[in-house]
Amino acid sequence: MDAKISIIITADGSLKELNRALDSICGQSLQELEIICVDNGFDEISKQRIQLYMRVYPWIRMLPAPDSTQGNSALLTGVMESTGEYIILLDPFTYFQPHAFKDFYTLATQKNADIIHFFLRTFPKEDVSPDEVDRFVSAHHVGSVYDENVLESAYLLHSFSPGIRDKIFR
Repeated sequence: MDAKISIIITADGSLKELNRALDSICGQSLQELEIICVDNGFDEISKQRIQLYMRVYPWIRMLPAPDSTQGNSALLTGVMESTGEYIILLDPFTYFQPHAFKDFYTLATQKNADIIHFFLRTFPKEDVSPDEVDRFVSAHHVGSVYDENVLESAYLLHSFSPGIRDKIFR
């Protein structure tokens, strides 16, 4: 099976978060996926859990930690090993509705987009007003290709993380 989307998970989280993220990805209606978990500090229990998922889902792989001490070396390791047409870089803190990746892939191919930015949901601290949150989110959509109806229906939960995450790359 050729992967349409490669999902690269490099950051460590709690076992509960990792389980929820993997369940969210494995439950997608789009099954032409590959998950690459790059060991960037997974504890032994998390490694064992990933190995259990690998037995059930042959399109999940776990790569050893890269030798380099550079900050993005784990990420680069995952990207270099990916085979998908598109790549998503995830922390294990992001969860999706079951149709999200199919909707993302459809939107990306219809728009012939090189990058699709997920629709953001931010969870402000008590001292941040809703207007400030709206201005912050709007400022980070500049130059992004997205269809609000599709992405809003697909996006389940995540806090804002600027940079290379929360996007699909060709």
